[in-house]
Amino acid sequence: SSLATVGPDAIPLLSQHLETETDPLIREKTLSILSQSASPSTLDILTEIVQQQQESLDLRKEALTGLLRMTAPEATETLIHLSQSKQLTPEIRATLIPELASRNALTPCKIIALNESDNPLLQNAALESIARLGTPHPSLEPMVLRGLQSGNETTRLAALRAAIVQPSHAAIPLLMKLVTIPSLRELSIHALAQVPRADVLDVYLSGLDSANLEIRRGCLNALKSLRDEISV
Repeated sequence: SSLATVGPDAIPLLSQHLETETDPLIREKTLSILSQSASPSTLDILTEIVQQQQESLDLRKEALTGLLRMTAPEATETLIHLSQSKQLTPEIRATLIPELASRNALTPCKIIALNESDNPLLQNAALESIARLGTPHPSLEPMVLRGLQSGNETTRLAALRAAIVQPSHAAIPLLMKLVTIPSLRELSIHALAQVPRADVLDVYLSGLDSANLEIRRGCLNALKSLRDEISV
């Protein structure tokens, strides 16, 4: 079934049915329909399921997906509340953090606090959220630098994505080391291209052969910037 098949008028009935149904398969299918609706009227029932620890993780994730589909201010407020709830698993909270950054609902101070968590999932989610902000914040630079020096590849990948939107001259020595690691090379080149430097010329030239259009454009812009500096 889909929402188009049952019609939006069925949402209240499905929500009520979900509260009383005990069969796991039926509950899963009912929740899937409600989740896909992105209807504001499902906000309360989806929020309740996300917070219910006795529910299966898959069911809670499906409810969370439904909440993430909603863009109304009330939904964003709910997501903020959930991201701060210690009752939720770190995995669920980590899913919320980058999305909230995309909605401009996280301040740099909040991101730094999340990165200082003891949980690696929340630390990496905080780094990922920097990439979603879209604009650099000087206060976040130390956090990116720490991430680039991590021994964990997932953390380094998140830090590299953050470094692309958080250009840093201090990061260049770290990026020059990471560019030699095959799995990190493309993102490292992209990050280096955000801070044009003549001593990184060979990296920019190699980036022109990338299959990634954004990286090719970034390297070309870096080369143009260096040319303009020489011309002045």
